[in-house]
Amino acid sequence: SDLFLTYAKTGGQFTAFVIFPTDEGFSRGKKFNKMGMRGSPTGEIYFENLKVPEDRIVGSLNGGKNIILSGLNIERIILSFIFIGLAKRALEMSLKYCIDRKQFGEPLYKFEMIQDKLATMYTKYETSRIMVYESLKKVEENKMDVLHAASSILYASEVSEQISREAIQIHGGYGYVKDSGIERLL
Repeated sequence: SDLFLTYAKTGGQFTAFVIFPTDEGFSRGKKFNKMGMRGSPTGEIYFENLKVPEDRIVGSLNGGKNIILSGLNIERIILSFIFIGLAKRALEMSLKYCIDRKQFGEPLYKFEMIQDKLATMYTKYETSRIMVYESLKKVEENKMDVLHAASSILYASEVSEQISREAIQIHGGYGYVKDSGIERLL
């Protein structure tokens, strides 16, 4: 990364600062090999006697809480769309598998239990998608609040996990194989 937005305690409050990796006193530790989404790396960073010039304060001194909260609702909506995409992919993969895979001479989708699973997955996906788009609409109308943002990410993440788990069940033993791609969605 070319820069870091960092929050530090200053006089009992928090202040937001811009830090550059070339700053004296800044160093990186190990990068964590996380499970799940890995689009945003996570790792250790160290500050040892790091001095940050005043012109690198974002917002105001002791005003870091406002900086954090100002973007939090929108970040929640953005992350909600990631979960919607994961759920959609798990549903699509399951539908394709149920068409292609035959059991007792019939495609899987012909079995009532599978139909029920797919219908439930689709319903949860659609309700989650609608909820997230309604929250995005509130952002566009400048009416976003914590309730809509928080409930969107909570519901979208739960639905994504539920649909991914069902996808593993539908795929049977193949769902546990890394080459299937299903495990990446969970």
